[in-house]
Amino acid sequence: MSGSRIPAESVLTVVEEAGRLLNRLYREKRDSEADRLSHDLLISGLKRVSSEPVVSEEDPFRPASWNRADLWVIDPLDGTREFLRGVPEFAVSVAHLAAGFPDLGVVLNPMTGELFHAIAGQGASLNRQKIPPIGRRGGAWLVSRTDYEKGLFALDSPSLLPLGSIAYKLARVSVMEQCRGVLSLTPKSLWDVLAGMVIARESGFGIYDLEGNPLGEEIGGIKIPNLIAVRPEEREEALRTVKISFTKSGGCV
Repeated sequence: MSGSRIPAESVLTVVEEAGRLLNRLYREKRDSEADRLSHDLLISGLKRVSSEPVVSEEDPFRPASWNRADLWVIDPLDGTREFLRGVPEFAVSVAHLAAGFPDLGVVLNPMTGELFHAIAGQGASLNRQKIPPIGRRGGAWLVSRTDYEKGLFALDSPSLLPLGSIAYKLARVSVMEQCRGVLSLTPKSLWDVLAGMVIARESGFGIYDLEGNPLGEEIGGIKIPNLIAVRPEEREEALRTVKISFTKSGGCV
C-alpha cells in the first residue's frame, strides 16, 4: 500500500476515535488503562483499513526485516509521563511503512484537538488543512521535558522550550514560526518518532542524528539514538550550535 493508495481519511478517523478515548480517560484519571485501551482501539480500527500487520509499543510483534516491510507502526500513547502527571502534551501516533519507507504519519494531541498528518510527497496538514510553508526559522528548540529536567543540557537557556511527547514535538514544529527545530538527546523507538518524522519532513525539515546523518528515509532498526529536526540549509550551523552549547558532553549524548 503506497502513500497514494493509503485511505488517509479512514486512518484519521481511527486516530480521532483513540483521541476521544484518551481524552475521556485523562479527565477520569484512569491512568493504568490508557495505553492498552488505546492500543486495542487502534488495532481494531486499522484492521478495518488494511490487512497489513501492526507494530505497537504495547505488543511484542516485530517484523523480520524493517527495510522491506509493509506495515503500521503505532504508539497508542506517546508521552505517558505527561499523561500521568496531568500535562496535556501527549499524543496518539500512527505511521505507515511501504517496503520499509515511511509514507504516512498521523499525530493527534487528544487534549488540544491538533490533528497533524502527512503523506509522502503531498505535504503536511493540520486538522485537514494544508500547512503553508514557513521560511527560515529563529527562536527556541523544542526539547524533551524529561531530558531538560534531568539536566542533560549544558545551559538553562531561553533557547530551549521543553515539551512532552516527541511525536507531538515533531508534528507541532511544522506550525511554530518562532521555533528553530526539534532536539532529542536520548534514544527513541520507532513508534515514538516515525509518524512525527514524516510530518516534519513533509513540512520542509530534515531529520538527522547528531552526527548529521539523515534519519527516517529508510528504516534499519527499532531504535534511534538521538535526533535533530532542522531546515536542511541550517543543518551544519545547527549541529555546531547544539554540540558546543547545549549538550554537556560537547557532542552526542
